[in-house]
Amino acid sequence: MIENARKSFLTKRTALIVAGVLLAIFLFGRNDVTKPAATPANSSATDTASTEEVVELGAHGIGEGKTGVMLMEYGDFQSVASGAYQPMMQQVMDKYGDQLKFVYRDFPVQSNAASMAAQRAANAADEQSMFWQMRTLLYERQATWKDNPTPESIFEGYAKELGMDMERYKQVVGSKAAGNAITADIQAGQKQQVTASPTLFINDKLVPANIDLAGLTKLIDEAIASNYQPAS
Repeated sequence: MIENARKSFLTKRTALIVAGVLLAIFLFGRNDVTKPAATPANSSATDTASTEEVVELGAHGIGEGKTGVMLMEYGDFQSVASGAYQPMMQQVMDKYGDQLKFVYRDFPVQSNAASMAAQRAANAADEQSMFWQMRTLLYERQATWKDNPTPESIFEGYAKELGMDMERYKQVVGSKAAGNAITADIQAGQKQQVTASPTLFINDKLVPANIDLAGLTKLIDEAIASNYQPAS
């Protein structure tokens, strides 16, 4: 009987040792495994990408830039000074066409509700490849909305006039992506020491303030000439 008890004790002891070894191996192995990134409680692995993730906005460009020269404008749709520049800018765009790359970057007064709303509307239009059409309307009709603190419905009217997908427009205009695009342009301008709108650059060279059409075309022609590379 004693012998049977002894055998039972040894059997239990052996089982405990084996179990302990297996547990140690299991725990050690887990410590060597890279843990997957945690999934937020309010999302799932199968969630589709949001508008903020799929929409890329900002740095609105037009023209092929065949001469390798870029004319960049930091502008504010609500700014009277920016509005006053637009006839000249249009003349330059008409004159040079695809010889230049024209780039418009958002530089609104962030504390001005109308200014920010206009920039958001332009970015929402950009998502439907209609930035330049919206830009034209915003500047041509600036006087009708620039002093309105809540001009969003006016801009929706412009979007409808241009034939935009209004559901998509409304989704993008209030999106994080639209706000991020504006912030990115402002930060880019600040790095280039931009302090007011409009501010122009030909490639990386700052254009003097209050320049007229003759002066601007002269600088563009000089940039094209200095960038000219004869065909081999």
